[in-house]
Formats: sequence, structure tokens, C-alpha cells
Amino acid sequence: MNLEKNSEQIKNIKKLKIYEKLGAVNFQKIVFAVEKLKFKIIKTFLPNYINFFDKQINKKTKKEIKKIKKEAEKRDKIEKNHPMFLKCYDKYISFKEKFNNKFTDKLTSIRNKIKAFNPRIIEFYDKYYKKVDLLKGLNNEQKVKKLKELSKFAKMYIREEMNYNKNKNYHLNKKRPTEIIFFLEWNKRVHVQSLTRNTLAIPILIILMIFGISYITPILILELLNAIINFECINIQNYNITRYEIKEKALKKIEERTANNYNKNYNEASKLIFENVYHNDELISINEIIEKATSIEQIQQLKNLLNEQLKSLTNEQSEFRQMKNNDNKKRYYKI
Repeated sequence: MNLEKNSEQIKNIKKLKIYEKLGAVNFQKIVFAVEKLKFKIIKTFLPNYINFFDKQINKKTKKEIKKIKKEAEKRDKIEKNHPMFLKCYDKYISFKEKFNNKFTDKLTSIRNKIKAFNPRIIEFYDKYYKKVDLLKGLNNEQKVKKLKELSKFAKMYIREEMNYNKNKNYHLNKKRPTEIIFFLEWNKRVHVQSLTRNTLAIPILIILMIFGISYITPILILELLNAIINFECINIQNYNITRYEIKEKALKKIEERTANNYNKNYNEASKLIFENVYHNDELISINEIIEKATSIEQIQQLKNLLNEQLKSLTNEQSEFRQMKNNDNKKRYYKI
């Protein structure tokens, strides 16, 4: 067991060295510089950015919910307003389901043939291109609930990024360190898809340039630059994913210990926050949560929790300012 563990560790260290030679560490410095500039621009010129983000999320969520409700109410409306067309509608739905099933079976057959020929193609597709339907298998009521839940998570994440001036897909959360792997994999997926488009577009642009289409040159240059950026971003994420894999057990222990301490010290406050955030369609303010408190213990724990959060945020900002003046600390909180 120890031999396997040591072998895996050696393998991961070798991978890290390769990623570093390919520019992971140096390019990550550029990414963090851009990140710093990004938040500075947002906070200077877009003070209402969070409100704008919330409106966009609400707009998208309402559109999806409206679509679900419209589909659910369609048959009832036809039955009520145009009963003569109900049989035709039912036949159409039956035909549509049969067609979809046949289409799915055909795709499965093609997939199996490709897998038999070269399973790596299917593995690549599943990992980077297969769409994950978070609403699959849910009824209409559950779909609406899930969409509202995802909307709240998106809003909480953007607030966390704005508070700490850090993108979640490049920085470790000390209290929830294992969640970083989700964001690393997600970001890598985005750049792999983009790099694939670059790989397909560049040869076509080169051929068009050879045939004398002069205005293709600047487009080709932009495409090449974009390909380099995508490659380096993938390299950074490979580097960070490998670092995570090396530290995974330790990070899980830290997260478990933090969760236990949190439950021990803030159990009542945690229940209060969960009940009010989970059961509301929109995020609510801390004042609204305090108003819902039913005991002094809840309020005291909530006060302690807020003080801890404020202390943590103050320390982060102080340490971030120190990092700017000390190159040796530039890897702080990077996974």
C-alpha cells in the first residue's frame, strides 16, 4: 500500500514538473494579475455589478421556470380551450416520444461503435462535451425548486468572489477546500472546448490565407493567441488538479475538522441560516435572518459567526496587501 502511495506521489510530482516547464506557474502569475485588475475595474466602474448579476440570474431562471410551467400547462389549455385538438395533440406527443427514443437508441448504437473502435474518443466526449442535465428525472415542481436553488448558489458565489477579490476556480476556500476540484474541472472543461474550436479553425484559416484571402491574417493571429491562452489555462488547471490530488486526504481532514467545529460552535445559528435561506426563493439579508431568530443562543452564535467571518475577511485583505510587496508570498492560497 505504501509502495503504491509513494509511486503515485512520485508520478504526480513528475507531472507537476512537466506542467511547470510548460509555463503553469509563470502563466498563473499573469492570470492573478488580470484577476486583480478585473476586480479593481468592477469595483471602480461597476458599483452595481452584483445587482446587475442578480437581475441576469433572475431573468434566466424566470425564463426557464416559465418554459417548464408552459409545457406543463399546455395540454390543460388545449383541453379547456380547444378540446377538438386534444386527440391530435396526444398523438403528436406520443409520436415525439417515440421519435426521441429511436433517436436516442441510434445515438447509443453509434456511441457503442465508436467506443469499440477507440474508447478514448468517448472518454474525451463524456469528460469535456457531454451535457449534464441537472433537471433530469425530476418532476415539474422539483425542476422549479432546483432552478431556484441553483440561482441562489450562483448569487452566493458571486458575492464571495467580490468580497475576497478572488475567482473561485483559481483559489482555495480554507473552510471548504475540497470544493475547489469542482471549479478546477469546470474551468478546464471550458478551455478544452475552446481549444478544440481553435484546433479546428486554425487549419481552415491557414488554407484560406494560402488562397490569398488577405483579411484572414489578423483573424488567424487572434485565433493562435486564443489557442495559446487556452492551452496555458488548461496547463494551469492540470497543475492545480495534480496539486489537489497530492493534498486531497489532508484537505478532506481539514474540511471535516472545520465542519465539526462549525457545528459545535454555530449549530443553532447554522439551523437558523439554513431554514431561512433554503426555504426562501431569494437570498435574504442578515437583518432578515436576525428577525427570524427565536432564541438568544441563535443571536449570540450568529454574532460570533459574523465576527469570525469579518476577522477572516480582514485577514485575507491584509495578507493580500502584503503579498503585493513580497514576491516570495505570491503562491498564498493558490491550490
